[in-house]
Amino acid sequence: MKSIIFLITFILTNNVFAANTQYLIQVDTLDCPFCSFGIEKQLQRNIDGIEDIEINVKQAQVRLFIDEGISLNDIFVRKIVNEAGFALEDFYIIK
Repeated sequence: MKSIIFLITFILTNNVFAANTQYLIQVDTLDCPFCSFGIEKQLQRNIDGIEDIEINVKQAQVRLFIDEGISLNDIFVRKIVNEAGFALEDFYIIK
């Protein structure tokens, strides 16, 4: 019984602490929820390994949580943001 509890705890702990990479994208003219929906769909369509996307319309920021081992660069992200009809202002790797 103790080994089963240990195994379950080990599995849950590894999933909670799984490493991912976070990117912060500053987008020009991200003004409304409809705009955020458009850019979110464009990112999901073009980037593999997205775990989560957080969009802050007031600050015109998109935070991407990407699976470990997948990396992005500003040129690739700029292309995707432009295809969504926006301009990339800044691109940061958070962790």
